[in-house]
Amino acid sequence: MNIESVKNFTIEDYIHGFQKKEFSPSEITRLFLDRIQDLDPALHAFLTIDEEGALKRAKDLEDKKFSDAELPPLYGIPIAIKDNICIHGLQTTCGSRILQNYVSPFDATVIEKLKKAGVIILGKTNMDEFAMGSSTENSGFRPTRNPLDPESTRRIQRRIGSLRRRFRSPSCSRLRYRRISPSTSCFLWYRGSSSHIRANLPIWSGQFCLFSRSNRAAYSKCVRYYYPLRNHERTG
Repeated sequence: MNIESVKNFTIEDYIHGFQKKEFSPSEITRLFLDRIQDLDPALHAFLTIDEEGALKRAKDLEDKKFSDAELPPLYGIPIAIKDNICIHGLQTTCGSRILQNYVSPFDATVIEKLKKAGVIILGKTNMDEFAMGSSTENSGFRPTRNPLDPESTRRIQRRIGSLRRRFRSPSCSRLRYRRISPSTSCFLWYRGSSSHIRANLPIWSGQFCLFSRSNRAAYSKCVRYYYPLRNHERTG
């Protein structure tokens, strides 16, 4: 098995493979970690890679011997978490050297729910310092490069002004672009579209988002919500 054989899988494909014993969470986690190690030195997408924790989590899930009926909805699914969401035992820097030594003593509510659902957290991803930016080139550590166009990050800021004018509309504020991340306004739509990814909208009940934002460092309390990132569509 190699990453090319599974990289276009949906969550349902992974769950089906786990149920049929075609592969294990440990094998899938190892594939993703190897991929990160190969590509991240050039892309700088991760601030923290929790290889030991991810492999231990995968082994713990396998040892529980779930029946198909008991299998958690996100059993064995590897994900990455933006670095302004707290995870117990991992650094939460918000992309700033000011917080580079801060290790969270607790999980954010959304992390508790994700762990209960069976996910495997690979690490924490890069971001603009305290989320004040749109391209990650304002990270306190290093800019992230677009895997489809490594030079595009340098051009993004020149296009942000026109983006603001073009998409300043009520409907745009509802756009939220598989990584778990908070975002503001329409900037995630812009960043996601340049990488062939998009976001699922938050789950709403009336005017209230059903995902708790507890223990997530916010740029602004009233305009930041969680969303999962995913590919535009399956390919191949």
